[in-house]
Amino acid sequence: MNTLSNITTMGENLIFIVGSPRSGTTYLRRLLESFPGIHSGEESHLFEHVGPFVDLWHGYAQSQADPNYYAVGLPVYFTEEEFITIARKLVSELMKPMLANLTPGELFLEKTPSHALYLHTIQELLPKARIIHILRDSRDVVASLLAKSREKQAWAPSQADQCAQVWIEYVEHVNRIASSYPPEAFLEVRYESLVDSPQVVLKTIANFLDRDWSGEEIQTAITQNSIESTRAQFGQQHVRRGGSGYWQQDLTRWEKFRVWQVARNTMSKVGYEWRFPW
Repeated sequence: MNTLSNITTMGENLIFIVGSPRSGTTYLRRLLESFPGIHSGEESHLFEHVGPFVDLWHGYAQSQADPNYYAVGLPVYFTEEEFITIARKLVSELMKPMLANLTPGELFLEKTPSHALYLHTIQELLPKARIIHILRDSRDVVASLLAKSREKQAWAPSQADQCAQVWIEYVEHVNRIASSYPPEAFLEVRYESLVDSPQVVLKTIANFLDRDWSGEEIQTAITQNSIESTRAQFGQQHVRRGGSGYWQQDLTRWEKFRVWQVARNTMSKVGYEWRFPW
């Protein structure tokens, strides 16, 4: 059994990759963990556990401001400062397997797409962590989610409008919290740019992470994680198309119409203009 430690992290050695499912989060993780001093692992889904716990605390705390409210819940027993200290300690313990073996200057890269929905909790408990949000065209996300649904992946919606709603939920949640992050703590990259100009995007990420990656190191990472190399190593279940714009062939006219109906306003907000008819 793991023993409790005296370490409480503020996130200074943590990077979180977040984004809608099927937005290229895995591809980006593999690229970044190719560089020295950056370690990673499987998705932890940590804040799917911790996030609702912290949200529940804040709900009880806000309710106590109402003079007609009968005080119950943990805010009866702890101040906010005490609770946040305990919650931060909990996260530190749960991340100990990821952080314990890091040496000074090394970083751990945590990639769980759903953490996009808990950025507010990550910011509160790990204020020094850095966030990389990868944004992808909703139409390609929908096409990829539908393909996963046809592979009997239960987590993937089976209707185009449902898939579009997933993309909207993630993108809009990130947009709401992104402005509260300082520039040195939050970076957004577009999947299309990563595919078309990976050297440029990776250099931008290197600057964001205060890393001095050489052009040769960047090119090696790109080559090692090409679509062909990834398929050869992991199989097609890990990478389907790998490019952008395939929605034009993959979606039916009805599916395109449903995505346009549901997602066009959010798409416009984040720079994906799409006018009807197509």
